[in-house]
Amino acid sequence: MTLPNFLRIDQERRLVRIADVRNHVVQVISIGRWSQRQQGATVLSGELRGSRLVATGVDPRGRQMKQTMFLRNRGRVLVVRTQVERGNSGRTLEVEKVYKRA
Repeated sequence: MTLPNFLRIDQERRLVRIADVRNHVVQVISIGRWSQRQQGATVLSGELRGSRLVATGVDPRGRQMKQTMFLRNRGRVLVVRTQVERGNSGRTLEVEKVYKRA
């Protein structure tokens, strides 16, 4: 559900790839109608809402998820909030991770 502790982010015009410390792609966020599959990675559909990237889709367990990314501290800190549905109850689990720029 959550991203690894170290992230490598590659951004293209309509695509964001997130990899772990070994450069293994763990998540792909397609912005707009364009999409790309990546074997072994969670694929989400994203959109920019002001200064935030909001991505939605299905996690590896088949649960609906929403992920919001935004910068703080003049771009030196990335905050990732992930919300995942918990079963059929309609309840969600929310996790927030903070990353400092290397």
